[in-house]
Amino acid sequence: MPGYETYKKARDAAWRFLLVNNINTLPVMLFDLCETNQIRLYRDPSNEYLKADQHGISYVKDNSYHILTNGSDPLNEQRFTIAHELGHIFMEHNMTNNQYGRNYGVRVKPQTSDEYQAERFATNILAPACVLWMAGITKAEDIAEVCRIPYEYAKWRAARIHELDKRNKFGTSQLEVNVINMFAPYVKDFKKKRK
Repeated sequence: MPGYETYKKARDAAWRFLLVNNINTLPVMLFDLCETNQIRLYRDPSNEYLKADQHGISYVKDNSYHILTNGSDPLNEQRFTIAHELGHIFMEHNMTNNQYGRNYGVRVKPQTSDEYQAERFATNILAPACVLWMAGITKAEDIAEVCRIPYEYAKWRAARIHELDKRNKFGTSQLEVNVINMFAPYVKDFKKKRK
């Protein structure tokens, strides 16, 4: 398993991504985000191009980035795949043969630092722990619904929020504080609507 520095690099990249793209509400609107960043999105509904074990791939063609998702996956899974591929793109991972893929086994046990980072990047942009904690969204079911992510990632995120809260680790990085401040109006509005 990759170490803390590998995790920290992905976490910080996700926070910078949120800040640079002025993302300040949940769920993150990935389609708009890709359009703004001139990344083309495609679905492969019948696995004509993807292998049976792939959620999706990112690749370079005509000097621009493209992401292809498995169109038979549930929408929340496709959202996570898009965010994962954005991780490869924005963390500038080398693309072997001009593409990077997300296989089904990746989420269970990433075999490389790049895959581990892309999984963490995706989780951190779609379900930023500090924002969820501030909004009081700490149960896996609620995280899955609000962030529109697969339940297994919401479960992992809920456990991580609990761990960070227990260790009093929220707001210890200036990047994180900037994300907290950017999401503050959303959190205030979310809490108001929940009452």
